[in-house]
Amino acid sequence: MHQTLEQRHDAPRHLQDLHVAGVGPGVPIMTDDGEIPVELLGPGDRIVTRSGYCELLGVQPVACGPDRAAIAPGALGRDLPASRILVGLGTGVHLTGDINPETSIHPQAIVPARTLVRHGMATPVRARTLLFALVFERAENFYAAGTGLSLHASLLTSPTISRRRRH
Repeated sequence: MHQTLEQRHDAPRHLQDLHVAGVGPGVPIMTDDGEIPVELLGPGDRIVTRSGYCELLGVQPVACGPDRAAIAPGALGRDLPASRILVGLGTGVHLTGDINPETSIHPQAIVPARTLVRHGMATPVRARTLLFALVFERAENFYAAGTGLSLHASLLTSPTISRRRRH
């Protein structure tokens, strides 16, 4: 079972106590200066979150297992994400309910990326690519390629995703 960084017993103590989110290299993160690749962000950058602008405390490279999820442009609805994003399987992905008419999803749900892989909305990727953890003062949903993301387990709503029955 893939765990978020906060849940991993071998995670550094200072990261176990902070709320972090992880994405792959090159993923554009929305800031007050526009979209910036995650690896170019640093402490003090102002990140656009669901609660407004939040100051970034740091960006921590995270080496973990090889399993990732690639979310293709438009896989989550109209133009979401705007470009391909690579995330860890425990990363929370904000869904709008406008994904696929064959899938019943609670509007505004935040589900782990592994759920998207199981339901064919993301592609599994095995790679040893680093993930980058965005470290905030508290749990935050931020935007990558227009899509809301979070790695903090308390923000996951984990709705049941099921296929609609045909009558």
